[in-house]
Amino acid sequence: VIIVGIIFHCAYMMSIFDIYFKSPIVHGMNQYSFDQYANNSSSTLNSGQSSPFAKRLIFIVGDGLRADKLFEIIRSLDSQSSLNDDLEVSAPFLRSKMESVASFGISHTRVPTESRPCHVAMIAGFYEDVSAVTTGWKENPIEFDSAFNQTNYVLQIGSPDVVHLFKGEHIDTFNYPPEMEDFVMHDKSSLDRWVFDKFENLITHDESVKNKLKQDKTIIFLHLLGIDTSGHAYKMGKGYYDSIRYVDEGVERVHKLVNEFFGDNETAFIFTADHGMSSKGAHGDGNPECTRTPLVSWGKGIRPFYEGQGNIISDGSFPSSTAEEKYVKQSWMVNPKFRKDIKQADMSVLMSAVLGIPFPMNNVGSLPLSYLAGDEKFRAINFHINAKQIVAQLLQKQAAKKEKTLLFFREYMSKEVLDAKSNAITKKIMAEDYAGAMNDIQELLNIGIKGLNYYMTYDWPQLMSIIFLGYVGWMFYLMVFCLRHYTKLGHEVKGDNNLFIIGFIAITTLISLSSYIFLQNDPYHYHMYTIFPIFFFSYILNHVRLIYQFFCKYFSFQKDGQSLFIIIVVLEVMVCGYFSRDIFSVCFIILGVAPTILEMNFSYRFGWLTTCIIMSLFTLLPADYGNDISLVIIGTLMFCACQITWRVIKPPREKSFFQDVLFFGQLTVIALACAVTVSTDVSIANRSGLPLPNQIAAWGLSLISLLLPFLSSNAYQVRAQSILSGFATPLVLLSVNYEVLFYAGILVAFLFWMRQEKKKRKKDESFTPGWLSKSEFSTAIFFIFLFNVGFFGTGNLATIASFELSSVYRFISVFSPFTMAAILIFKLAIPLIAVTMIFVIILKVTGTPHFAALLIVLALSDIMTINFFFLVSDVGSWLEIGNSISRFAIGNAMIIILLLLFSFAQIYVGNV
Repeated sequence: VIIVGIIFHCAYMMSIFDIYFKSPIVHGMNQYSFDQYANNSSSTLNSGQSSPFAKRLIFIVGDGLRADKLFEIIRSLDSQSSLNDDLEVSAPFLRSKMESVASFGISHTRVPTESRPCHVAMIAGFYEDVSAVTTGWKENPIEFDSAFNQTNYVLQIGSPDVVHLFKGEHIDTFNYPPEMEDFVMHDKSSLDRWVFDKFENLITHDESVKNKLKQDKTIIFLHLLGIDTSGHAYKMGKGYYDSIRYVDEGVERVHKLVNEFFGDNETAFIFTADHGMSSKGAHGDGNPECTRTPLVSWGKGIRPFYEGQGNIISDGSFPSSTAEEKYVKQSWMVNPKFRKDIKQADMSVLMSAVLGIPFPMNNVGSLPLSYLAGDEKFRAINFHINAKQIVAQLLQKQAAKKEKTLLFFREYMSKEVLDAKSNAITKKIMAEDYAGAMNDIQELLNIGIKGLNYYMTYDWPQLMSIIFLGYVGWMFYLMVFCLRHYTKLGHEVKGDNNLFIIGFIAITTLISLSSYIFLQNDPYHYHMYTIFPIFFFSYILNHVRLIYQFFCKYFSFQKDGQSLFIIIVVLEVMVCGYFSRDIFSVCFIILGVAPTILEMNFSYRFGWLTTCIIMSLFTLLPADYGNDISLVIIGTLMFCACQITWRVIKPPREKSFFQDVLFFGQLTVIALACAVTVSTDVSIANRSGLPLPNQIAAWGLSLISLLLPFLSSNAYQVRAQSILSGFATPLVLLSVNYEVLFYAGILVAFLFWMRQEKKKRKKDESFTPGWLSKSEFSTAIFFIFLFNVGFFGTGNLATIASFELSSVYRFISVFSPFTMAAILIFKLAIPLIAVTMIFVIILKVTGTPHFAALLIVLALSDIMTINFFFLVSDVGSWLEIGNSISRFAIGNAMIIILLLLFSFAQIYVGNV
């Protein structure tokens, strides 16, 4: 069952990427360029007109730069800012360009706001599927075209994690060593300084590079990581503004070098960012702080800001367009009508149009006409090329889908109709009806985008039905398995003799579905989607007699039906908690009165109610609370005080000097961890970096603390205290605010939970040690509730940006995304580990078969997962899309983690 569950959830977790987020890549379509269009339509530029194309493009990306931090006028500065009071802008050079010739606005990214997918969007013009962010930065999981591919030469300089994404024989790449990417180093500008110095050295001394740059249709790509590292280390404080200012000076330096080297005014400049940065110094999710990036462009082929129609793309950051226009006017001090927003994928099309190179084959961006210079005919032709390239993708997808669909193919729009629309546009351009042509082009482009989305969702109904049946089948499979193996009835009722008939039906169904999938050339893993529901329902049908006997003898539709309804309601309420953390606070208050039902004495009722009220406060606190080392110190003291109080009120039955020494030794280790945490934070705040002794102490104390619980006795109270203390040490070292206080609350809740479970078992007439009873469902629900509170008690895991990245700096400072992610995941897992350990101890003490209890938890949890599956969204704001993905991933990952945590808990709990 465990193996089946792990494989099932791993396979079905990826289903949303087959349904909602399939790769947009298609191959085999025609590619269009300005020269090809002009030759085919006998359309030429006006005689005597100079070439509207730039000879080269300088593409500069300030990694991690928020739009507001570049554009806003800084009026009053706190003492922490390095900017002088007489400076009103963070980037004077870029501001001067905005006020003279540059067009500017916001480039809206989409999730995940990470370097790889955002650079793919900017340079290739399409949004890589979300799962690609986990495939590694330097390896391309799929073949794709890009603006870089169509140039004669590309010079790339920057971070090794980014500049190696785009390779080719005509691309020269230079990067600094990965070891330089140290987040707590004193000088964050050293990375950008290396890039600027390297560029100057190449353009002045390297004859090979100089000769290549003299070609037309070249791109110089400078990737600047300094702002991103400053954001992670210092958030929106002094270091972040320092890095923006240094980048601005560097851009001015590059601008001067380029003009001196070429001296022909044939250069276009684009300055932007791949993603923003949250106020907590993180990125990855759909928070507007991460999705709103600046775009400033000027030079040959670029319209100045006062030409063309501005447009503001609303992303939900402001309550209305009027409010956003007011913000632009007051905070940016520019006329809102000059702001020209684009979507990030539009940038690739702009690059291609400015240089006159073929558009990337898989681009889905729309040419931002407000940025493109040239007469109406020139801009209309380029816009038409943009639309034709998108329609070519639609026709290719349509042909491929028609070829593989066996039955009832539903065509979006025929090739003949699309060709007729395109030919009509060409005629209007030839007749100089540019206004009419522009309207028709926009319509054709919209048809292309909608058609691509149509075929992206073409297989949704059948896939979603199979996935839903898989989850439902899994839940009933677990229930029947528990009924068969962990109840007296299961051992009394003999199995059905329908195995041959059921097997024949299952195999026939499987062969039919597999043949259908094979003939349609669907991905091979689609077979796995169909195998699971067939297997689950075959098992259920083979135990029909047992299910019938259970409902006849033990199930009361009035009493048990009401309990089942309440369980479903509770789970649905917890689903709502993923949208609003406040829901868990309300649940805690309701749980506070539960001991009254169990007729506990006043002291326990009062203590439990007080504990629930305190625990309810944590989910009312903001998820982005920020750094507060004083709360870490208070939390450490509170945890140690709770441990000592518990030891005094309920001393172990068997006195042992060794166990007392171990108990106080663990508390000493926790105190030392707190001291190391404070010392490290002070050092980083003083820009002295992570001291090596502190780093060694952090790793050493954590390892020792995690091993000490194995030395404790098997008395459940002693072992529980030792386990909680063992995981407290790494939590203290990873905490930035009230995490340890929350952990102390879990410790207190355990005491009351244990007493309630013992009391409940005594009242349950159906309870027999070693067998399942109806009480296990309420215990499972309470565990699921605490498990979810473990997720949301100290943050909001629905957004990646809620993670406080600075907490890992006590263990590691050099940039290593997967190592840092592993440390963060461990921090987030500590409350979950503690709750699981407590649950296993309760099961052992009460004599409940813990494996059966686990299966019940898994079955009930999947009710939430089904909700999240249907709530996944690929439309709306990027924040909504990102959160919907996170919820489904959490729902699935929680179940898989439970399987691992229970096994892990068996090792720690031992023979309690």
